[in-house]
Amino acid sequence: MAEAKASRVRNGYDSNGSGPRPAQAARECSYFEFLKCKPLDFKGTEGVIRLTRWFEKMESVFSISNCTATSQVKFATCTLQDDALTWWNSDVKTTTPEAAHAMPWAALKKMMTDKYCLRGEIKKIETEMWNLKVKGTDVVAYNRTFSNPSFDVFQMYPRRDRQE
Repeated sequence: MAEAKASRVRNGYDSNGSGPRPAQAARECSYFEFLKCKPLDFKGTEGVIRLTRWFEKMESVFSISNCTATSQVKFATCTLQDDALTWWNSDVKTTTPEAAHAMPWAALKKMMTDKYCLRGEIKKIETEMWNLKVKGTDVVAYNRTFSNPSFDVFQMYPRRDRQE
């Protein structure tokens, strides 16, 4: 009997066998639900590594909160503070808030990368990466260093001499 009940549940029937369960529609997340996932703030003075971590955390929060693509930029830019908020507000003034919030997340990431990933800082991290060496047999420490979020920045900001 238990096996038959489990089979009905697996095949889309509710537990009392009365028929198919209605599919639940995905709910659009609210700003309150977005904030409950504790997104990071970004001030614009923290550097490349912090910006990279902000991107990663935002994408995690988008996923966890079921944030739709149409709300991502609007919600993410509400976490900007200080210099970053001033920069965003000045950009919004060149268009309308609706148009600014309608841009894709990838476009905002590109704009922020161009603004906050200074070439000198990128060059410093790049040099550190190219000079990374294994000390003795400590491969675990080498891998931990190489998987540091600061190295992820190269995906966003490739070297000019390697571009086609």
